[in-house]
Amino acid sequence: MAGVWGLPVCASGILCRTALPPSTNRLNHDTSHHLYLVSRQQVKELDMHPCRCRTTRHSLGAGTGETRRIPAIRLCRESNSAGMTGRGVHCIFRRSRANGNPVDSLRHWRGTATIGDPSRAKGGHTMTERTVRPRRSFIFSPGLEPTMYPKALACGADIVCVELEDGIAPKDKAVARSNAMALFAEPQADAGVECIVRINCVREAFGLADVEAVLASDTPPPALMLPKVRTPDEVVWLDGLLSERGHDTRLHVIIETNPGLEAACEIARCSDRLDALFFGGVDMAAELRCANAWEPLLYARSRVVHAAASAGLDVIDVPYLDLEDPQGMETAARQARDLGFSGKGAIHPKQVAAINAVFTPDATQIARARRIIRTFEQADTGLVVIDGKLIEKPVLRDMHRILAIAERISA
Repeated sequence: MAGVWGLPVCASGILCRTALPPSTNRLNHDTSHHLYLVSRQQVKELDMHPCRCRTTRHSLGAGTGETRRIPAIRLCRESNSAGMTGRGVHCIFRRSRANGNPVDSLRHWRGTATIGDPSRAKGGHTMTERTVRPRRSFIFSPGLEPTMYPKALACGADIVCVELEDGIAPKDKAVARSNAMALFAEPQADAGVECIVRINCVREAFGLADVEAVLASDTPPPALMLPKVRTPDEVVWLDGLLSERGHDTRLHVIIETNPGLEAACEIARCSDRLDALFFGGVDMAAELRCANAWEPLLYARSRVVHAAASAGLDVIDVPYLDLEDPQGMETAARQARDLGFSGKGAIHPKQVAAINAVFTPDATQIARARRIIRTFEQADTGLVVIDGKLIEKPVLRDMHRILAIAERISA
């Protein structure tokens, strides 16, 4: 099913209720959040033909009887017939409240987000430098069981993710969401653990309800994990809403769909809020119709690693699902590390220590990194020879990263 201008929508049709009567000369604003993702050509068209944006009431859950106003979203794809190429969106178009007065579209433009260019970010500014931190392991904590959250924080994982998506039944979504938001109601001490919340897919009603809860909170989660991302549009849309609300919430994206895999590089570069990509092996194997094993998923894993590296993001592998095979889990972790992954998920606290050990730089690696950095500083050249091996300057980036992670772990 598709909405206006080919917008993909979920089966509920929640994102397709948008009207575009060209004769309309003003905007009808029902909510404070309106985003238009448009191409350059369509910016010109909008300037000539202002349109009416409307919201629609939609049920947020089967049997709940609850309805809310959901902002209508119009996603405009570039058209090759208009002389454009590529798949991204050229800019974010936002509208402020017009109080019923005629609105000229260009006068209310607030900024652009170029997709696919790692040197550009929202508003045309240079992308911010991301903080290097250990992301060797992550573990989920169920949103329905808030008492398990402190235990997850103490298990040794670098990332603890409160689960609102697949691990929560539809009938329990509202309770889990309320529990998750309550965990962050008070400022939390930095214990060296990265705390995030996995919301539902933003193309679905439950995901939109999760986003509404985050925007309504004065103490939002430090980071959100976005599942089943298919295009950069979803990330840019959420980034815009968070910016408008004034939240500095970071974002993590799971690549687990065929469209997401195809657009992985564009997704990785579309927002400077992004810190990491996660590889969702179970869903990815189902989409590819292949076995959920290392070799059948090697291409998909490599593509996600490539996308993350091209944007300077961390990349975390899917958890190993067999609790009775610790040796197999360690082997899978080493394979992921050698392929370029920064860390790996755990399904139980007893897996965390072994995963951390695989992704922690050892004393030999740390000493080598320091030696290489020192040698380049003294040589002031692009090439050095250490122990008979030629080492080029691009290696320095990885050496600095090893030291930064080692320092954070030791602290």
